[in-house]
Amino acid sequence: MPSLSLRQLHPMRTDSSASTISSGSSAAGLSIVSSSSLSSSPGALLSRLGRSSSLGGMSVVVENQKPYYTVGDSLSGAVILTPKNNTEFTEMFIALEGTAKTWNESPGVGSRVDAKDTFLEMSSPVQEDDYPSPRIFRAGVTYKFSFLFVLPEHLLESQCDRVVCHRHLPSTLGDPNMPFELDDCSPDMARITYRIIGKVFHAKDNGSRKYVPYTASTPIAVIAAYTPDIRNIPHNHCKDQELSLADGGFTRFYRTAKTLKKGIIGRSTIGNLTLEASVLKPFVYLKNQSVPLLLALSYFHLANAKKSDIPKVESVSVKLRVYTYFTTVPITYMPHPKSRAVDPQLGLYQESFTIANYSFTAPTSSRPEWAQESDTHYSFNATVPLTQPKQRALVPNFWSCLIGRQYEAEVTVKLSGAGPGTIGLKIPIEVMTDKIAANMTVSEDKMMAF
Repeated sequence: MPSLSLRQLHPMRTDSSASTISSGSSAAGLSIVSSSSLSSSPGALLSRLGRSSSLGGMSVVVENQKPYYTVGDSLSGAVILTPKNNTEFTEMFIALEGTAKTWNESPGVGSRVDAKDTFLEMSSPVQEDDYPSPRIFRAGVTYKFSFLFVLPEHLLESQCDRVVCHRHLPSTLGDPNMPFELDDCSPDMARITYRIIGKVFHAKDNGSRKYVPYTASTPIAVIAAYTPDIRNIPHNHCKDQELSLADGGFTRFYRTAKTLKKGIIGRSTIGNLTLEASVLKPFVYLKNQSVPLLLALSYFHLANAKKSDIPKVESVSVKLRVYTYFTTVPITYMPHPKSRAVDPQLGLYQESFTIANYSFTAPTSSRPEWAQESDTHYSFNATVPLTQPKQRALVPNFWSCLIGRQYEAEVTVKLSGAGPGTIGLKIPIEVMTDKIAANMTVSEDKMMAF
């Protein structure tokens, strides 16, 4: 039975201003592949199989190609070759490759450093009986070599033995060869690509050297489909301070508080204002649905304070910050926006979009108001819908050795009256595929308990 090999490349530190990360390899996995030669019209065959990327007389065709693939999905198709001349060869090589490429400026020098990590290589071997005998591709004859790949759920431990989440397949990012109409907010310094390649090798002389008379490839999009290690913490676990992961990972804010003072120089304390926020559902990749942002304001005023001192809630605005991390040296920790202060080799590219801008001053029957809970305690609760930015494709959160993608919502509540003009906080946002998001639903009891 033919085998499907999986080679994981373990990146190493570069030591020059422009170099390529190299690695060792290992193999695992199993699949069935068949190949055959045929003399039918290659144009008819291409139209039956779907989109193709060709070079010369050779092309790689994926059958019924989908906009994107995720873990567990299968890809079938064929490498099709119609040589113009009789061509001697040694072997046909077919593989599915995943590659990360980054570049950055060398700290303190200013020269450019490049890195490349081929983290996935699944080969689809051709059986000896399927090759023509002798090993010559005849001019004008069309040869078809079929392939079948199944995207693995995890990479091998040899890909990264330091950070577990690096062994998940990362999402396609910034591939200029994909026919995407939407911007995935990626910089030129970070690229993740997947492609199926076909190469014809021919050994020269004693077989010690090989050259490639024919080669072709076609890109595919892969979207991460695993539950991220960074999840929302239930609001009742929040403390009166900034929350962060124990290993120094992505910072998340769920609660913040301010002391309200009045007077020209603010010497008179009148109470305390607390803001809590939570997004209980993830954004779904390429789904233009809204997710609820739950806001809870609590105001505790001193006994000598006046009821007129309660601040008026004017509006709430939310900005989505998109963070893309990149490095030329494998990351051994979970970065966050402040990591660049201690890691000069880490690059950070960010974009921001306003995803909510809601006014509470319009005279509507559904406008929320302060509710008196006790003599000194008032509460204000509201739900604000968040929508994904238009003309953007937010890929699911992921981390890999060289590249990472995270999202953060910056919530600002505008106030009027006594006390500060605004109160705000930041919370992480998750983006998932619809298959994963369907298993992350939040019960109505949890939403009501906020």
